[in-house]
Amino acid sequence: MVDGNKLILIVDDEPKNIQVLGAILRASNYNIAVAKDGEQAIRILEGGLSPDLIFLDVNMPGIDGYETCVRIKEKDLYEDIPVIFITANSEADDIIKGFEAGGVDYVIKPFQTKELLHRISTHIKLKITKDELERSMLEKQAVLNILKKEMTPPIDTLYNLSVIILENPEDLNSFAVTLRETANKTLTLIKYINSIIDSMSGNFQIANIPQNLVKLIDDSILAIKKFADNKNIKLIDEVRPNVVVSVDEFYFSNMILDPLLHNAIKFTPEGGKVRISHETVPNYEVITIEDTGIGIPSELKPLILTSNHLEALRLGTNNESGSGFGLYLVKRFIELHGGSIKIISRDQDHPLGSGTSIIIKIPIQI
Repeated sequence: MVDGNKLILIVDDEPKNIQVLGAILRASNYNIAVAKDGEQAIRILEGGLSPDLIFLDVNMPGIDGYETCVRIKEKDLYEDIPVIFITANSEADDIIKGFEAGGVDYVIKPFQTKELLHRISTHIKLKITKDELERSMLEKQAVLNILKKEMTPPIDTLYNLSVIILENPEDLNSFAVTLRETANKTLTLIKYINSIIDSMSGNFQIANIPQNLVKLIDDSILAIKKFADNKNIKLIDEVRPNVVVSVDEFYFSNMILDPLLHNAIKFTPEGGKVRISHETVPNYEVITIEDTGIGIPSELKPLILTSNHLEALRLGTNNESGSGFGLYLVKRFIELHGGSIKIISRDQDHPLGSGTSIIIKIPIQI
């Protein structure tokens, strides 16, 4: 089954219903979680459970199924989880009430196994399709954001320099360095944008080959050093020699290392530090980029690795603007390499002081 191993939350106060429904779901390779009333279901969700679908009994003690659904749908994190009502009543008014509360479907007791499984599969697939469409739209918005914020200044610079040089040809040599740097920046941005567009293709693949991690990090540090020097930020490289990782050099450097180092410097005040270290675990190299910056505000932490990452854009410690190439897109390219990302951050109100650690796992080439 395509959607097997998905997690389904059953909310019902009747043990018999839970037993019957649970047996049907387990037999079809679904994982289940159980809540015995609406209040417990909400607590379970607030505790971090993220089900792919919820079965919700209409008649329960305390808050009923309709009120439970309304309260679940009030939370942004849960509003897209499909809710199917469990009812013994097929009256049209009750069914409509369930839809108005935010439900997507209903099943009538006693359960008909084939019908039940078909409804589950349909709504999980619909949610996956919806999530993919939203992700695609947000990624396209990120590309437009980069075009708007990052491409305009260098193009304006090139245009203004061309006007000056046309009016004063003798000044060409004095502007040559600026022209070259601006052109290089523009070409780099175009490569970024092309990479993001390519990654949206279902046929996009990363060409992983053995690479020397020290060289990759040294190259990224060299590329970012001027930015760090301008803020008097010390870059500390603690990666030992002869470490090999299986990556695509271009995408790993330009779409992962460079943005992560840039972010660390951007959100670190003048005189701070950015440290790059690593450790070897079975099958992976774990790379940590740790800064002494201002940290990530608690209200933004749930957003930065999601498709809503553009809502988390903010200025750096020297009012540096964001490009839209956020950690969500970095996460996409890490996953394309077969790796993962974890963020540990303390904001300025933390008793131990502020700072952020970005921890990425990248496969080792054995």
